[in-house]
Amino acid sequence: MESHFETLRLVRRSLINLLEGHSLATLNHIPSGYNNNLVWNLAHVLVSQQLLVYRPAKVPMRIDDALIEKYRRGTRPDSKATNAEIEQLRQLAWSTIDMLEVDYAAGRFTEFEPFQTGIGIKIATVEDAIKFLPIHEAMHYGYSIALKRMLS
Repeated sequence: MESHFETLRLVRRSLINLLEGHSLATLNHIPSGYNNNLVWNLAHVLVSQQLLVYRPAKVPMRIDDALIEKYRRGTRPDSKATNAEIEQLRQLAWSTIDMLEVDYAAGRFTEFEPFQTGIGIKIATVEDAIKFLPIHEAMHYGYSIALKRMLS
């Protein structure tokens, strides 16, 4: 599983790097034809990690419920993120991977309720969920690249 955690870190780094060098207004801007922004995409992948791995395993999630409700699938930005919120997301981007790796190594995921993703991938085990995370995050990375082009 070590390689999957490393891949996840690489994709996260790419997402975080997309935020660099932009004003707060740019990070919060939703271009015409889009329904979210760069901040939302980063926050969404953090929330999704929790919902794809922790929730089906019935293990307490490692981020605040308010963040989960604000950035889960089907949501859209309902307010402008502040610099403090963006910094919190940057920190969570790393700490949530570290916590996941520690929790996995400690054997905290002893049960798992199988599910199917929105794109039809069957997730039957915690390992399946962890392997799916970089796929999901890379999809949002690509979407974020398209958003960034619209902002230029």
